[in-house]
Amino acid sequence: CKVNRSSAALAARTLACWAALQQFNMARALMGLLLAALLAGVCCINQPGAAAQPTAAVLGYQVNVTVIVEGTVQVYVSNTLPQNDTSSSRTNSAKTLAEYTYALVDTSAGLNPPVELRVDFGARSNSLKTGDVVQTSLTLQLTPDQAKQLGIGGLNDASSGGQRRLLSEAHERARRMVLDFHETRRSLQEFMSLQNILNILNRESSDAPKAENPVIVGKNTAKDLFVLAAGAQQNVSSLTFVFRSSACGLIPNLTAEVVRQWWYDNGDNARITATMERYHKTCTYDQLTFRPEKNLVMDVDIPCVGNTSYGPYDLRLGRANGKNDENEKYALTELAWMHLQRTNPSLYSQWSTFRRKIMIFPFNWYKPVVTWTGLAALGCTEKSDCYSWINSGFKNNSFIDNTIVIRNLGHNIGLMPSGMRSCYTLDDNITRCDTMPYTDPTDGMGRPVPMDIWRTIVCNNAPQSYKAGWAEPMPGGHIRVIDMLPGAPRTFMIPPMSATSKNMIRIIIDTVNVWKDSHSSEPQRALFVSYREGTNGSATYDSGLPLFLNFVWVHEYNDTANGAPASSMPAIVGILASNRTNWRTSSFTQQLTPAALGGIVIAVRSTTPQFASVSLCRYLRTSESAAGSASSCSDGLDNDCFRHLQAQQQQEHHLNRCHHRGFLQFRRRHQRWRLLLRRHHLCASYPTPRLLCRGRRYHFLRLRRPLSLHPHDPCCPRHRQPDNRHHKHPDHCCNRPRRPHRCHHAHHHHRLLLPHRRPHRHHPAFHRSR
Repeated sequence: CKVNRSSAALAARTLACWAALQQFNMARALMGLLLAALLAGVCCINQPGAAAQPTAAVLGYQVNVTVIVEGTVQVYVSNTLPQNDTSSSRTNSAKTLAEYTYALVDTSAGLNPPVELRVDFGARSNSLKTGDVVQTSLTLQLTPDQAKQLGIGGLNDASSGGQRRLLSEAHERARRMVLDFHETRRSLQEFMSLQNILNILNRESSDAPKAENPVIVGKNTAKDLFVLAAGAQQNVSSLTFVFRSSACGLIPNLTAEVVRQWWYDNGDNARITATMERYHKTCTYDQLTFRPEKNLVMDVDIPCVGNTSYGPYDLRLGRANGKNDENEKYALTELAWMHLQRTNPSLYSQWSTFRRKIMIFPFNWYKPVVTWTGLAALGCTEKSDCYSWINSGFKNNSFIDNTIVIRNLGHNIGLMPSGMRSCYTLDDNITRCDTMPYTDPTDGMGRPVPMDIWRTIVCNNAPQSYKAGWAEPMPGGHIRVIDMLPGAPRTFMIPPMSATSKNMIRIIIDTVNVWKDSHSSEPQRALFVSYREGTNGSATYDSGLPLFLNFVWVHEYNDTANGAPASSMPAIVGILASNRTNWRTSSFTQQLTPAALGGIVIAVRSTTPQFASVSLCRYLRTSESAAGSASSCSDGLDNDCFRHLQAQQQQEHHLNRCHHRGFLQFRRRHQRWRLLLRRHHLCASYPTPRLLCRGRRYHFLRLRRPLSLHPHDPCCPRHRQPDNRHHKHPDHCCNRPRRPHRCHHAHHHHRLLLPHRRPHRHHPAFHRSR
């Protein structure tokens, strides 16, 4: 109220303002009474005597229908090819390489095949594994259009005068199911029937139902194909369905007959030797068998558009449910067993005896629909099917990539993807490390690239083989870091993984779970040290491993060989070689936690085709002369492992210097033989395999024993004369090498000497030799 200068006008104005204020207070009180009456009515409706109604959200009028169910968790993982990451977020890039989805399986109904439903566990998904039996409330969000059609959630048509106008009997049935199922306990099959009828009424369905507050009430995990007993052998069984659709004109070149050539072994002289049967026999050290009579392949002709119990599907355009490719994937599984039920009833009766169900279909034949190359169950549960989908690409593909198939079957066993540790620094100057899945080039669960996909194979790395039970640490190679004496290096001769199943060192660096119990259910942080050396042969162990990957590999892995599906990924943390380059080193240092335990240094001293000499050294301090440790300088121990690394670096320097000297002398006089000593390393500690005896005067002989260093000259190989005495003067060795004898002199076959020729005066080495 504005103030007037006149006192009478001021009094009149004040009285009018007071009256307006009283009217406002009365109106506010009346609104409070109406609101209280409305709340009381709502409370009366929600009394136990009244039927529970679905609640409508205020924003968007989405109606939530909640049903309590119980089921077994099934985890799925899909893999895509790594792309060049130009973004600043490595974590998002890692998620695109491996995507995890979750489903609930109803194994109690005794159906064949069991009912399976994809759900969203939200933040709790990371704590769940395949085989966990959970009780949870599934929340199904109805779209505004669905709620309006069903006349629930306060969305009745105002023009109807309070009467619901349903479009059909299906709408009336869906309304009754929503009202009856809400906040009640139902089976998974009943919930799926409710979801299916709602999807039929409106094609634009909601996302996967949200599983809120899952409670684990049991375990139902099958130890499937994990070899736990020494020397035990298990058989793989599968049904493979190769789909085509003549109704849509999809007749792919990949047929069941072609797939059988990639599945079954036909000998070393066959066109395809890198078969699934050879993969299982070779990479598992003959502990898994893939017999043709237990792994059947058949063609299936299906319509590309239709309906199944999972809802409508469209194999041409994809995503018939309007959200994802779930309907298309499960449609293939249902059409497969319907095909068997119709054409081969006897085989259909044995459906549950075949553990794996492999679906091969070119999902992107008409348009890009999916981005994954393979999708598989991560571990298999009892009384349920173990599915695997292979995206065979386009319809003109006439071969199948067995690296994808073996990766999917590895996921069925329960193995996680293999990756590589990648560290980066963000804008806040904080270094972070992520494990990029499917980036390990030495493992079938990573990204192997065999040199010949038709005839060579690449097997699994050390942690994956240990988890599956196919390989184990070498004698004395199962070590606890707390048992290692600081400053006392230990040397191991590690055989290549292609030679024996006892082929690795497992170093337990966990400070909580420190016991050497391979069957522990708790995670255990450990380092795995293994040596990979490619082999020559048709589909032999690591026959497809490229030469530039023949190194000592260090992985970090937190799972144990307990027969349960894995919960962590093995990651490459070190690539070691006796001669370092710009992307590999000769040593790896792991800092322990807490820092009082010090750290461990893993160094490679030498490698041969038969062994890799690897030394381990634990240190407590970074310097012998640290404060308060003056007495450690005379205790006879290498407390900081500095001498351990210094000796290794000096040896590398000597080998590189000897290699350079030999190359300069060789290039001038023996260039016509095309023997590049940069690959063979004259003074390396392994025998060069391809130096043959040629020519009449100068010969490069094949070594029959490893070379060792002369005590006086690092370039001089230590060798013995016929009288079993060592050379005492280095002039008889590398400084003034003599001409070698002829090849047939057996006692000189282990010598590798260069002819004594001075370089040309225009050569850069001429001035150094002076």
